[in-house]
Amino acid sequence: MKPLVSIIIPAYNAAGFVATTLSSVQRQTYTQLEVVVVNDGSTDSTAEIVGQYAKADHRIKLLSKTNGGVAAARNWGLKHAQGEYVAFLDADDIWHPTKIERQLETLLEATNQTGHGGIYALYRFIDGKNEVLASGTFRTMHGGFATHLISQPVENGSSLMTRRDLALAVGGFDTSYREIGAGGAEDFDFELKLAARVPIYVVSEYLVGYRKYPGNMSSDKLLMARAIDAVIAKNLRLNPYLSEKFGRWAQAKVKYDELRLSLGARDFSRALSAVPSLFRNDPVRALHVFSLVLPEVAFSWAASRLGFSMLGGKGNYYDLDPKSVGRRPPAYQTRRLIKYCIPLDAGRSRKTGIALAQEAQS
Repeated sequence: MKPLVSIIIPAYNAAGFVATTLSSVQRQTYTQLEVVVVNDGSTDSTAEIVGQYAKADHRIKLLSKTNGGVAAARNWGLKHAQGEYVAFLDADDIWHPTKIERQLETLLEATNQTGHGGIYALYRFIDGKNEVLASGTFRTMHGGFATHLISQPVENGSSLMTRRDLALAVGGFDTSYREIGAGGAEDFDFELKLAARVPIYVVSEYLVGYRKYPGNMSSDKLLMARAIDAVIAKNLRLNPYLSEKFGRWAQAKVKYDELRLSLGARDFSRALSAVPSLFRNDPVRALHVFSLVLPEVAFSWAASRLGFSMLGGKGNYYDLDPKSVGRRPPAYQTRRLIKYCIPLDAGRSRKTGIALAQEAQS
């Protein structure tokens, strides 16, 4: 019998997109699903829209609670989910129809049918009409904690899938970030907690449509960079076995993103303020700004001024082949991950593998 997969959708004032999101779930080729929508104190018609979908599809369940933030909403859904596996989807994002099928298939094959791991997929940025804006970086490397800390490959909350017992074992999503004003990167923290316990695999296909529009949480890119910085600082404190150099590289990734996003927003004073820390922590990554980021920003600026698409009008998300390749990570970054992260992850995996075997026997 096929395992049940619970899809957890936190929704706060999501009336504008939640119907589109639910429709993408209903289009999944894998049908053994439970869809748990957590209405997080919405003041718009989110609950009414979801309620109509729930009446027509018995797999969809609506839970309502007072507003507590996305991490608390995901935890609430996780608590009430019944599936052996859980997958997380934000209420304004969409999935390719094969997303769950491909992830479950790949995870079971990689773990010899145990499912003891996590798995994510690649994503494309989409606008309010599901038109593709850009493709996320093409990454094919499976990895553990060290790999995920330094490369941050998942980059959104609509991609990860894992066993429900593992999600509960790592404590779900940390709600304390919202309390200190660093909300928005709780999914990255969850990714790291999971990667510290089990390997995380990847389906190298663009199966997630990650929506960008004015007003959604991820649109404030600089605030997101600060939130990610808080997550990295916390996890470095919790894992003192990592070298000081490794910690500097992880911090440099945040400054690199901050510099790139500031240039894209033409916030040159903020971009300039990120440069000293970036060069001090990771000169190789800093030099990469001049070889790729500056030309990318210049092309983006020219495209906006001249009124043409950077993608050449590739069209609707569902019309694109999910296997078509987007941007590849820089070669130096791949070599660095192989040289430094894989041995660290391998040693940690042996320890956690023994611990999991002991748990299974007890």
